Amino acid sequence: MNSRNLLLIGTLLSVIVIIHSARGASIVCGFGYQPCGTRCYKPSIGEQCFNNGLVCGFGYQPCGIRCYKPSIGEQCFNNGLVCGFGYQSCGTRCYKPSLGEQCYQ
Repeated sequence: MNSRNLLLIGTLLSVIVIIHSARGASIVCGFGYQPCGTRCYKPSIGEQCFNNGLVCGFGYQPCGIRCYKPSIGEQCFNNGLVCGFGYQSCGTRCYKPSLGEQCYQ
């Protein structure tokens, strides 16, 4: 094979990869990374893939499209609202009963 043929083959392969990528069906992850939806994550440092696209760090759990950390008292409500330690959910907001706050809906 001469250099012209190699260039032609390389160009053709590049076009195939670009067409495949344009469909949103491919992802390239570096060494030690794994695909998670349209992103890459690194399991060796404790990252986890949830819901085919949500990547949470070590000690975090999924809550809708966010991550929260139960070990510091955070809680997930309604699959999307994260409230800190001592807080409760009130619709789409958090409130703290120990401060005398009340929820009215």
